[in-house]
Amino acid sequence: MKRFALAALLLFALLGVSGPAHAVLDPTRAQSDVDAAMRDKDLAFCRDPRQPMSPRAQSLCGHATEIPGCAGFQAACAKTAPPPRSPSWTPPTPPPTPLLAIPGMLGTLAQLLVWLLVAALVVAVLVPIILAIARMKRSKRPDAEAGKEEAKGEQQPAVVDLPAITDEDALLARAGELARRGENAAALQLYLAASLRALDKRGAVRLARDRTNGEYVRGCSDAGMKPPLRDIVREVDRVQFGGEQATQDAVARAAQRAVAIVRALPVMLVALALACLLGCGGGAASKVAPKFGDDPAGDELVKEVLRRQGVKAEVLETALATMPVPKPGERTPAVLVDLERTELDADTRDHLVEWVDAGGVLVLFGSPGAWPAKFGAAPTYSTGPHKITVRRLLARSTPAEGDEDDEPSSDPGDSAVYSRTTERGELASGEALGISKATDRVAWFDDGMTYAAVVTYGKGYVLGVASDELLLNAGLARPGNAAAMIAILSNADRVEMRLAEPDDGVSPPTSPIAAMTRAGLGVGLVHALVAALVLFFAVGVRLARPKPSPPPRRRAFSEHVEAVGALYARTRNAPHALGCYARFADERLRARMPRGAGDIPAFLASRARMPLDGCQRLWMRAVQAKAGAPPLGDELAVLRELSAVYAAAMAQDK
Repeated sequence: MKRFALAALLLFALLGVSGPAHAVLDPTRAQSDVDAAMRDKDLAFCRDPRQPMSPRAQSLCGHATEIPGCAGFQAACAKTAPPPRSPSWTPPTPPPTPLLAIPGMLGTLAQLLVWLLVAALVVAVLVPIILAIARMKRSKRPDAEAGKEEAKGEQQPAVVDLPAITDEDALLARAGELARRGENAAALQLYLAASLRALDKRGAVRLARDRTNGEYVRGCSDAGMKPPLRDIVREVDRVQFGGEQATQDAVARAAQRAVAIVRALPVMLVALALACLLGCGGGAASKVAPKFGDDPAGDELVKEVLRRQGVKAEVLETALATMPVPKPGERTPAVLVDLERTELDADTRDHLVEWVDAGGVLVLFGSPGAWPAKFGAAPTYSTGPHKITVRRLLARSTPAEGDEDDEPSSDPGDSAVYSRTTERGELASGEALGISKATDRVAWFDDGMTYAAVVTYGKGYVLGVASDELLLNAGLARPGNAAAMIAILSNADRVEMRLAEPDDGVSPPTSPIAAMTRAGLGVGLVHALVAALVLFFAVGVRLARPKPSPPPRRRAFSEHVEAVGALYARTRNAPHALGCYARFADERLRARMPRGAGDIPAFLASRARMPLDGCQRLWMRAVQAKAGAPPLGDELAVLRELSAVYAAAMAQDK
């Protein structure tokens, strides 16, 4: 009795001090809401699921036999083996270390600029050489080979110019032809071009040369065609920018969605399009458009159940990175993010942390490895049965008026009152949470592993769920899971929720440079900057003050003598050189000899102080050398010795 009275007093105190909890979520009628939604909205995922089933839909096949009246989903699961699911308990990849630290930023930037300039100079030198070699090879190539190359070049698909093409049916037919020939990458491009052309005719998008694929998806005003267009863009970007190989499965999926987009026209235009396709042979490629709610991994059922529960669930109007930070005391709607559909970039993660710290309520469904790191969550795995137990929130205290600046409780369970009854559900997989911060456990597996918890951060808190299975059509339709999901969402303590779209996890570009970088033009911008710097310096050097050029240096006479000697040696004319030098010495010596004297060897012997017989033998050998005579091999030695004797004889007059 005392315990009951104490609990009653505690509940009265919490409700008296805190604001109302507004807990309208009722797990007891959740299953009836699911049944009514499936009946009224005619969701087709049970009787006629979308084919082929996506990997996410295949992972839900464990629920197929437990959902009443779901024979179509059971048959589809029996035909398709579920794909192996990677364990989500692997540790998350740590965020990359910033490249430029503040102390070494200037040095790193200078090194980067130097290497860019060096690379630009190398390219400037190599490109003309390569082009010249290519021109030489092309000029020497036979005409027949050139004809083959030209014919081969004509077979390559041309780059699609969207503003210049007006017939999306011709694009579909051409894409089907390329897909049958195995040119998958070009077929993906043409399927995207056909989809964009069809949406442009209906006014859903506006084609422009400066728009990226992601901007087309975000700017699409047709809500029904936005998901298939996003799937086509994802496949094209993986091949064009991700470096992946275009597979036949990817082309088949893109073809299915492109045909669905193009065929979603008025009846008369559909008839004309079918006539054109039959005439072009593209009628075989047409497929049935997706139906509403035919994807077992869709989210149509959870949105309808939330509305029937009295929750004002609307689509988030802005990106997650641009949500306004809550003001002190402001009770903002909870923001629900399915991390399996919405990938968060670094800027969005930082903004979500700031938003929760200021008092926001964030509901995260998906692997904890994709959560912001400051929330202290890590993925783990439950090895036991995948049955979960969930408790429902009745009331959560909030700071009284004037106490908004008070430090929040470190344990969120201290300010929460839960129902005495719990709800039970069962999952197809065993993803679980590992939390390092103070938490209030909301749902757990039978082996004790946490499945959902409330994490307090700053003035706000995060309601985190280890997977998004309860948000998907097949996971929510299983009996008992709807009540478990409603009980989990009751811990958000909000009757208004904003649902994040798949494109809301990417922060919008803050500048034209950021937009071009995200479009894959970052390398081109760097090249343009380097080219501008090279052009600036090249033109600037020409505009500088001219420097006087030094006069050309004249070659020394000795260089000419060496050149003549080298010529004699190369032409084997040593006898001619020896004879020329002998005549030169004869002329000079006779000019120095006394009048009447004519014996040159005697004059050399007396003036150079050398033996007479040696001088006679040397002089006779030099005089006998004639031009054109075969060399004897001693000409250079005789020339060197005669030169030394002549220099010694002529030195006596100095």
